Amino acid sequence: MVKQITMRAGLAATLLTVPAALTAQEMVNANFNGLTVGGHVGLGVGLAGSTATTGTLGGAQAAYNIQFNSALVGAEADVTGTSLHAKGFVAGSYKQNFLTSLRGRIGYVSGNLMVAATGGMGYTTLAYRDMTGVSDKTVTGWVGGATLSYLLTDKIILRADALHYHFGKTTFSTPATPNLPLASSTNLLRAGFDYKI
Repeated sequence: MVKQITMRAGLAATLLTVPAALTAQEMVNANFNGLTVGGHVGLGVGLAGSTATTGTLGGAQAAYNIQFNSALVGAEADVTGTSLHAKGFVAGSYKQNFLTSLRGRIGYVSGNLMVAATGGMGYTTLAYRDMTGVSDKTVTGWVGGATLSYLLTDKIILRADALHYHFGKTTFSTPATPNLPLASSTNLLRAGFDYKI
């Protein structure tokens, strides 16, 4: 009788550990490898000189990741349309129409969660407008930040990004404002998804 009770207790303990073992195995096997495409929306704040810029944003991204157990390296490109603008100038207004970037990433995977540091080259279009004309500029700079991703299914990844773009000083010129140097920077908080192809 004691032997049967011991055997049954051992069997029950084994059965109870199987789901935990399977869950642990699933977490270990979470896979971010390969090509992904997706979209994002968010909010942006920044500076044009000493004047604050604010607005909403939305866009698309594509990435390729290579995972080595818990380590991950990859690259990502994105295009983001924005409504970032500033109206704190005496005679005119400032607008940032879109942002794009090409970035590398280094990440760490724990279960279904991946956190990565990212950085690379940024590109944007800026415009200063007053009653006498518009001065458009296309400028390049650098971008850095962090990404948090969660593998929801084997194909769908949820993500959140915090990015800082820095473009240095750009000089705008209109008939009324022939020489207006403005240093610009932009901070984005955005949420989105990736789909593994």
